[in-house]
Formats: sequence, C-alpha cells, structure tokens
Amino acid sequence: MKKQGTINNYFKSSSKKFGLSPRKSPKKGEVATTELQKARRRRRSKKEIEEDKVKEEAWKKEMKLKKKALIAESRAKYNDFVKKWNMKREDLECEDLKELPNLHPVECKNLANEYFGDVAMFMEFFTAFNKILETKDFFPHGISFELLVRSITVNEPAGPLSDLLQLLLCRIFGLLEGELEEIKQTDLKVNPYLIPDRRNTEWNKLSALAARTDMWVRKHHGVPLAQLQLDTSTISEMVRLHLLTSGSVSDKSKEAKWRYELDKYDRLWLNF
Repeated sequence: MKKQGTINNYFKSSSKKFGLSPRKSPKKGEVATTELQKARRRRRSKKEIEEDKVKEEAWKKEMKLKKKALIAESRAKYNDFVKKWNMKREDLECEDLKELPNLHPVECKNLANEYFGDVAMFMEFFTAFNKILETKDFFPHGISFELLVRSITVNEPAGPLSDLLQLLLCRIFGLLEGELEEIKQTDLKVNPYLIPDRRNTEWNKLSALAARTDMWVRKHHGVPLAQLQLDTSTISEMVRLHLLTSGSVSDKSKEAKWRYELDKYDRLWLNF
C-alpha cells in the first residue's frame, strides 16, 4: 500500500511564491559573531547605566547642597530680622503702628474721675497679693470694685474701710513676727562697719523718736503694739501708733544686720 501524503504538498512556500530565497540556518562562525555583538551591546548598556547612576548621584548631591544653601540663607535672613526687631527704637519708627481706638470715659455714680486711678491701683494690689494678705478671712466674697468705692465715699465707722485697715495691719504684724522668728534661727556674722552709718542725720532722729514711741507703748499698755486689741474702735489709734513706731530698729541691732544682708543679696540677684 502507498503511504498517505502530507498536507504540505498541497501548499507552496512563500519564498517560491514571492521569489525569495529560502532561510538557511546560520553557521558556527556566524553564531559566534552575533553573540559577540550582543555581549558588546550589553556591556555598552551597563556602562551607560553606571554613567547614568553617577550622573544621578551627582545631581542629588548638587540638589542637597542647594537646599542647604537655601536653608542657611533663610536662617540668616530670619536672624537678621529678629536682631532688627529686637533693637531699641522709637515708637514712631515701628512698622505695625495702628490708630488708637476711641476712648470712652468711665463714669461712676459715687466716685469722682480723679480717684478712679487710685481705686484701680488698690484693686490691682489686693488681687496680686491675695494669697499673702489672706483677704478671705475678712472678706469671704472677695474685694470688689464697689466695695473699695464704698470704703472711700461712704462714712461708716464699722464699714469696709475699717475692715481693710484691720486686714493690712494684721498682715503687717504677722509678717514682722515671721521675720523675727527667721532672724532668731539664723546665725548672723556681719561686720557692723559694713552697715551704713546714719549718725547725725535726720533718719537717725526719726529712728530714735520711733524707738521712744515703741517703749511708750510697752510701758503704758504692757504689751507690744502687735498684741494690742484691734477693732473698729481702736483702728485709728493703732494706725497712728504703727506709723510712729515704724523704723524703731537701730543700726547695730540683729534685725538691722539681717535686713542689710537680705537687701545685699537682693541687689546681687538683680545685678545678675
């Protein structure tokens, strides 16, 4: 029996149809040359990649340097601006000047305008030293502006003015007692010649007068001024005696040395 033919016999090759030469398999030498060409192309591409990497790294370094330069320049400008801003200059030379708003007068019914500043000053004092003065002992609801106005304008023997004076005197006497206790606990070794000499001065005369008044209080009342009864009926006399006995400490006493040392350290602290 004859073998059955393949389907390829029924088709013509494209090379014969279009007059092209049939493909031939490359020889051994030709294969080697093509591989060399491919290897060269690969080598060239690697070199180009390395060159691109080097260029990219150089560009990144350059950009970093530019950023650092910009940051340094901006910092220098900011420091110059801060220096100029902190320099002392007149108010009229400032750049952010604004017009003052229209002021409205503060009108109080029972208080004259000339006393408004004094009342505001006392209000600020009692607010700032609230913890030291312990105002709640005498004024549980606090010291208000209306209370201060009432103490100035209204004539009341047992009014808020008497309470304010009692509050201040009690705190002064308490602070003086605490000062004496602190002086007793400290061992002072101060050269008396370092304390300023106030002989033959008006201050020395006033100090002697205050010391005599203090002795008079102890002689006729039997107790120091701070231990006398303080109420609405004795407040005016207590204020008078306190003013007369102020400054009765002599220059050579332990209290004067302690105060001198305290003032010296305060001056040193302020100089720093």
